[in-house]
Amino acid sequence: MTTKTEPTNILTHEEATALKAWAQTFPKAWEKRLMSAWLTGNYSGVKSDVTAYLQQIRNRTVDAQSRPFPTDLTKRMKILARIVQ
Repeated sequence: MTTKTEPTNILTHEEATALKAWAQTFPKAWEKRLMSAWLTGNYSGVKSDVTAYLQQIRNRTVDAQSRPFPTDLTKRMKILARIVQ
């Protein structure tokens, strides 16, 4: 039986804070804009400390609990959406 990972255990506190800051900056299209930023490296509109944590999330291979983190960015985005809620 597989258990669902709690969203708060997936990212560090700093990463979750950066993700929420991004979502607040772009409330209507934060997921689309983040995916674009991940693909292009263009994080315009937010502070560099936020962008560093967002890039760190993008580059992860394991979550904050050392469990495998999805390499598919679309799957990763679905997990992150639960954190922003």
